[in-house]
Formats: sequence, structure tokens, C-alpha cells
Amino acid sequence: QALGRLRDRKFEPALHSILNHNPIELRLAAAGSLAQLGDSAGLEILLAGSRFSLDPVRSQAAVALGYIAHPVAVQARTDLLTDPSEQVRLSAAAAILQGGQLDSTKLAATEEH
Repeated sequence: QALGRLRDRKFEPALHSILNHNPIELRLAAAGSLAQLGDSAGLEILLAGSRFSLDPVRSQAAVALGYIAHPVAVQARTDLLTDPSEQVRLSAAAAILQGGQLDSTKLAATEEH
């Protein structure tokens, strides 16, 4: 997710291609970086990660969901506050505090492509 923090869009095409590769942790990292760039293309991957069986994967998804303000992402973060894993609950709380930076108008624009 460091690429997203750099805000360097030249990596965006590579991040999009990673969304289709396993393992899920790699896909979540790419989706999180894209979310930091204001691109919601990885939202479905983040939602799948939030329901994954492994605690670290749900935690990673929770953090990345914090960059998306779409109601579905907000609800997923809220749902993770009641996760059985303390690590996941803390990640969800941190994501809620950081707030979403991608509004639903941007999400609608990316869904059309």
C-alpha cells in the first residue's frame, strides 16, 4: 500500500493488473493502494477480504476499506467492529477514524468502466 501513499499514478495500471492475481493478500494490497489513489476498482476484493477466514486478511481489508467512503465500504468497516478477532476490530476502528476519502460519485464513475 506504500504505492498508494506516494500518490504516484504511474503505478495505477500495474496495480489494476495485480487485482487479478493470487494470493489474496497481494490483491488486497493493490486494492488498498488504488483506494488511496481514489480508485475503487478493488472494492469487491476488499469486501471479499473482509469476510475471509484468516484474521490478518480481514484486518488488511479493514484498513484498506478506510480509504473508501462508499456506503458499502462504510458498512463493511462497521460490521468488522464486531469481528471475533481483536486485531480485526482494532483495524476496523482505525479505518473508521481515518474516514473514507473516495466519495460515491467517484465510485459510480469507475463502475461505468
